[in-house]
Amino acid sequence: MSYLQKSGPDVFTGDLDITGHCTLGRVVLGSGSLEEHNEGFRVLTFVHDIGFNFGISASTPPAAADIVLSLDASTGATIQGAMSVSGNASVGGSVNIGGSLGISGSVTVQGTDVQLFSAERAGGNSHPGRALVHLGGDQLGINYASDFTAGVLIDSACAVSGALSAPSLACSLLQVAPGQSSVAITSQSGAVLLNLGASVNTFLNGLSAPVLESTGDTIVGGTLTVGGTNILNAIANAGGGGGVTIGSSGRALLEIIDSDNTGAEIKFGMNNAAWWSIYGTDVNGQFSIWRNIGSMFKAVSINAQAYTTFHGGSTNASDRSLKSNEQLVEQDECIELVKKVNALTYERNDMENGNRRIGFFANDFADNAPTSFNLTGKAQHFDRHGEREILTLDYSRLNCVLWTVCRNLLSRVEALEAQLS
Repeated sequence: MSYLQKSGPDVFTGDLDITGHCTLGRVVLGSGSLEEHNEGFRVLTFVHDIGFNFGISASTPPAAADIVLSLDASTGATIQGAMSVSGNASVGGSVNIGGSLGISGSVTVQGTDVQLFSAERAGGNSHPGRALVHLGGDQLGINYASDFTAGVLIDSACAVSGALSAPSLACSLLQVAPGQSSVAITSQSGAVLLNLGASVNTFLNGLSAPVLESTGDTIVGGTLTVGGTNILNAIANAGGGGGVTIGSSGRALLEIIDSDNTGAEIKFGMNNAAWWSIYGTDVNGQFSIWRNIGSMFKAVSINAQAYTTFHGGSTNASDRSLKSNEQLVEQDECIELVKKVNALTYERNDMENGNRRIGFFANDFADNAPTSFNLTGKAQHFDRHGEREILTLDYSRLNCVLWTVCRNLLSRVEALEAQLS
């Protein structure tokens, strides 16, 4: 048959071979049909009450492995093999991909969740796998509700152009990945801001964090600022917007140690000016306090042998308004004390420098001085012999004893001079 054209319906019960041109208004195929519709737009419509299989095969019917596209009313479209879409593709329901998906353009998901889950890699866990979630307030959530119990691993460089914050650092914000030696946060110029390592100390340089908690060593390469103020100012004035708490179940410890022989320094001041500095120590092992306002001046120094020098002098609070119930000292008590206590020379057995010196034993004054003189006290002392309680002596109060004895001598000398004259 070279040409067939018929305007009415016809039924063919056998095979129909057409080698030429054939125009059909509607073709009924078993319980399905193929026809063109023109209801505002022209479209070719395939209709079947079960579904369609499209196969590439030399046999009829094709084997299951030869089916490249299957359309089913309940399961939707199933593609077996690779799929290439050069234009747009729109899917109103779910998409399940058993193999790989390569996309050279953009992907738009008109929904709230992007879910990932592999039972093989979940290690027995079962969860929705909400990898990306569009949250309220137009916020993007990663690993929503901690579906992935092992967390999120970024296995290469990560650039953050905005703020990186953690409402609570009780969680593990950053962890060193298995096989990696450290984690580093760098600036756009490449400078290391934060370095976390399993084998290296924590290193900070120009990093801002709402809370900083470290259970190990922390190295600050620049200035550490707390609450908008320099850390040294914040220690001295925690109420001014910042503060530092140093404490543990044992002894609290703050170490400021130089790596060479330059020494360490702490500055105190106000109005953006350093008024005072504490140096500890210089090349001679000396601890000192300096005045910085105006010309530099060393106020106090303590050398390695614990000798203290007040370079500008020292005074005691002694105003009349601070004292009450005053009484004159008995001259005889002072004279008797001078008679009973001897000045001695001795060597200190608790100090490296064993040079002889002149002084007193506090014990002699404790045994012979009236308690109202308040010349001796007690202190905890620690040296190479261990820690023990010792007696102390207020050498400055001894001036009052000697003063009284001198006045007694002066009155007696004046009386003798009056008799001789």
